[in-house]
Amino acid sequence: MARNKRLKTVICLLAVAATALLAAAAPGLPARVSHLSHALPPGVKSAPRQLITVWFTGSLPGAGSWLKARAADYSRRREGVSVWLRTVTRQDLDALDAAPPDVVAFTAETPLDPGLLQPCALPEGLGPQRAARGQYEGQQLALPLCLSGYVLAEPVPAPAAQPSRSLFGLRPTPDPGVTPAPLLPDPWPQRLAADDRFGVLALSAMDAPSGASLLPAETLQGRFLAGETAALLSLRQARAAAARGMGLRAAGAAPATDLVLYGALTARAGTGAAGFLADLLTAESQSALASEGLLPARDSLRLYGEDQPLARALEGALAQGWLAPAFTWAREMHDRILTAQALYAAGQSAKRLLE
Repeated sequence: MARNKRLKTVICLLAVAATALLAAAAPGLPARVSHLSHALPPGVKSAPRQLITVWFTGSLPGAGSWLKARAADYSRRREGVSVWLRTVTRQDLDALDAAPPDVVAFTAETPLDPGLLQPCALPEGLGPQRAARGQYEGQQLALPLCLSGYVLAEPVPAPAAQPSRSLFGLRPTPDPGVTPAPLLPDPWPQRLAADDRFGVLALSAMDAPSGASLLPAETLQGRFLAGETAALLSLRQARAAAARGMGLRAAGAAPATDLVLYGALTARAGTGAAGFLADLLTAESQSALASEGLLPARDSLRLYGEDQPLARALEGALAQGWLAPAFTWAREMHDRILTAQALYAAGQSAKRLLE
């Protein structure tokens, strides 16, 4: 009995001591509880990261790869931030209002409702002429991120030496299959073909004479590869022709293009989304476009040298050239191309359609 009594006494003394310690710590307890409420759950080794969601849609080859690489790089450099890139279809854009991402990257021919977007800040390095292509009713709702375009190439006999595999910066060595040429050809090739979509507008921007054949892209590429005609090719088409061993001569470059990728913030974009959009226009991000054969949206940045005359000529041609605008080009494109074709067939210039 005496032993049990002593044990109870010890327990009581310990309880009193514990109560005293808790009372002494009481002023700091709320702060400690508040801090612990943000502690990591069991099994989680890092803090939750802010997620920036990006939708990409359109038909600009290389743009998706560039965006994916930049999203991964941004996630590495920004502590607590992850960028998730998803490639979507035009049908997916119907859900933009119900479950919007933070950022939409879309090509000029993509119909996008400007009412679902919010104004974005104009970053350093983007000239006013190019910035204006992303404006709608006086607001800067989109920013051009990158572009491509069209070069006039003439087939020449394949060189005896093995040509470089790239015209676009992957191997910056002179390519014996391509030689520099003036921006606008003089004289024009006797046999000339262009694609039957934007090609006629690009020819008009170059003040080309009438008489060029307007062909579907596949037919155009086939005839050029067969050496039957000079052609107005996209940079990607020229790259494919060179990879197949075709000798090329850069005869000119079009100062107008419909191959433009824009970026925009949705109306419900989360904090941090604007930072990622601006990061895509930094000199570092824009320089990474060279590996995809794309041109920078920063009109003062030059990526290509004399060893890459096709891309270099196009950079110069589009420095102050016409870019298809966001929001309006999607609905105007079909009618404008048909009008341009009719004017061209009648021997008239369609250049006014690019104003």
